[in-house]
Amino acid sequence: VFVVVTLQSIVDPTLTPKLIPLTDASHDDVTRSSAAQLISQAQDPTTQDLLRALAEDENEKVRLAALQGLALMNVPDALARLRAMYTEDGVQPSVRDRIVQTLARFPQEESLAVYRAAATDPLLEPASRFGAVVGLGSVGEEADLALLDEAGALGGDEDFMNMVAMAKGQI
Repeated sequence: VFVVVTLQSIVDPTLTPKLIPLTDASHDDVTRSSAAQLISQAQDPTTQDLLRALAEDENEKVRLAALQGLALMNVPDALARLRAMYTEDGVQPSVRDRIVQTLARFPQEESLAVYRAAATDPLLEPASRFGAVVGLGSVGEEADLALLDEAGALGGDEDFMNMVAMAKGQI
């Protein structure tokens, strides 16, 4: 497990064949989700079938890693599935964090509901709230100005407050 977690910062497509067996259900969930995350980061089109299968996994972190990889490879339904996953009952804040951060990379009007929920969610990491504010600035509507004020009222560092102001200026 330690080796897989340590490797998460390294994106090396030559590791993919060695990582694929670690996604098998016989391994613990941390190893499986870490391996799926590494495979996803490599963005190797030959892994799409594996990632599609992992996107149906019972473990939410394995599903998330697979959907993130599919989104990075522009697989059409991946972003919609991430949006749906965000609203599932019982989704952990750490999973919602990663969903928002992924959706923020691909600003779309379809993600507005997630951006709106995340911008003022005190359980999310500041980086996720930042991503939600960026998303609102990209595709938000005039009605979102009050929401951005709420996000700013929750506080944040100087970069966050500057992003709130910039997002308001973009709407």
